[in-house]
Amino acid sequence: MKIKDLSKKLLWFVLGAAFVSFLSFVSTSDAQQSKFVKLIMRFGEERILEDGTKVGVSKGEGDLIVVTLSKPISLSSSTSSTLSSSTSTKLKLGTYDFRGTELTTVKSLMSTSEYSSRMKINIQSIDGEGNVRAELTRSGNKTQLRGKIDANGNLQLEGYYFDSNKIRWNFTLKAIAQDNKMIDVRYLIDSSYVEVKGKNDIVEWEEDF
Repeated sequence: MKIKDLSKKLLWFVLGAAFVSFLSFVSTSDAQQSKFVKLIMRFGEERILEDGTKVGVSKGEGDLIVVTLSKPISLSSSTSSTLSSSTSTKLKLGTYDFRGTELTTVKSLMSTSEYSSRMKINIQSIDGEGNVRAELTRSGNKTQLRGKIDANGNLQLEGYYFDSNKIRWNFTLKAIAQDNKMIDVRYLIDSSYVEVKGKNDIVEWEEDF
């Protein structure tokens, strides 16, 4: 009996040492990082590490020790997938060709005039985080636009270009993308001496890919 009890104690000691050695290799962040933790825990105890990993220790049948490790699932990929899915049904790759009603103000004279102008916005890419890349064509000028669209279809694009006189024009557009259309389009084209405010209520999408 004494030999049997001694063997059990020795087995428990070996298992306990193995358990502590195993936990010393549990990383608190990535497996590639060199930051490790060493835990001393009682049976039935649970701990949550800095990266959210939950460690639990319990006694199994016989002389078994049960160690459970669980790590929370990152929601970033699923969130990006949901955002990408929702925006792709609202804002399509392709061209939005329209005429905008514009109010032009000459800053030095404070004089205004109203007319319409045609432009094209070609949506080139939308990533999983709602980042948008597009190309603007207006009055013979082309430039790259960058911006964002959220899950509700709120779109904002920005960029700039230089005309033949080397004057810089800043361009900003806001709209709501919905049902393959841009609704309530509002844009501002601004230089050092002229400001142009334009709008269009509904802009249709044209598939050109």
